Amino acid sequence: MMVEQSTHILNTERVKRCNIWMYYDFQTNWEIFYELWSTEEVQDILEKDMYIWCDREADFVRKNGRLVKPTWVRGDDLWNYSKTDFHDTRITARIKKHIEAKEEFLCEVYGDCEEEDFSIACIQLYDQFEPQKGSLEAQIMIQGANYLVNTLYYIADKLFPNHCVQIISDSQECIVVVPELGILFDFIRCFLSEEHFKFSDLENFHVAKSNRKNS
Repeated sequence: MMVEQSTHILNTERVKRCNIWMYYDFQTNWEIFYELWSTEEVQDILEKDMYIWCDREADFVRKNGRLVKPTWVRGDDLWNYSKTDFHDTRITARIKKHIEAKEEFLCEVYGDCEEEDFSIACIQLYDQFEPQKGSLEAQIMIQGANYLVNTLYYIADKLFPNHCVQIISDSQECIVVVPELGILFDFIRCFLSEEHFKFSDLENFHVAKSNRKNS
């Protein structure tokens, strides 16, 4: 199956003729998407989705000397609730690039720029290189795509009011689609698709939810 990114308006004949599924272009349309994402209605749905994620899947965090499950707060970006060190790795890479660009200055500050000095720099610079608040990257919750389908289903229904919107699933994955347009409506998988995500054959998926009774 071929997967590409789509713009907000698609050539539907091309999609049907080539049997191509495309990711919705969240990067280009982020302002439109995020405006809906930030509404009270969507935050209500997201709050329920994130409660389940934090309860079932999210890694423990240290609070007052104890390891506890995190609690999502409305308006929080999602990247901090990820599993794996995906974001830490990206942030560290940015810091390293920054240090290399300013190596002479930093060596004056930290001495010989040894590994220990780099670790200190990472701690001091970490906040500056986090995903920008409200950005697409800041919502990438690693391993959490399945838990956001209710939120994305609601938004897709608002963005494509004249088209069928579905949640489709198999035994392990679920994703929001707009089948008439060949759109995969999932910003986490879209963001990771080039390097990290291989989607299985959608023909094995069944419709779990649809905004059209006869779909």
